[in-house]
Amino acid sequence: RISARCSFRERLAERAERELVDLKKCSFLAAYVGEEVEGTVTGVARHGLYVSLDRWPIEGLVHVSSLPDFVTLDEGALTLVTDDRRRSYALGDRWRVAVTAVDLVRARIDLSLLRRLEPSPLLTRKGGGAGRRTHRT
Repeated sequence: RISARCSFRERLAERAERELVDLKKCSFLAAYVGEEVEGTVTGVARHGLYVSLDRWPIEGLVHVSSLPDFVTLDEGALTLVTDDRRRSYALGDRWRVAVTAVDLVRARIDLSLLRRLEPSPLLTRKGGGAGRRTHRT
């Protein structure tokens, strides 16, 4: 019983810590509403894209309602795709985003997409893809 109680209290403490960190991030970013920053899509869900900002270690949400087209989730490819398949929003995409709103009550940061950026050189493959090795003799 003591171990179970300790584990329960530890989980509560971890949850409280995460909530406090989220509130601090929101409080900090509230001063930057309207600012444009660069970021990388680090999560894809039915409700939108999670974008990790380059300038600060903060992640925000681009809700599907703010996208210009109706999209559906392709779970296998971790991509939101338009019905006509002409446009997609995928994990790892680089975007210039605007901080549109910060909700301190829900600890939520809303972003909107402005324009797609070139992929990071670390993410692009050159010379036939990853895994290819050249041995010198």
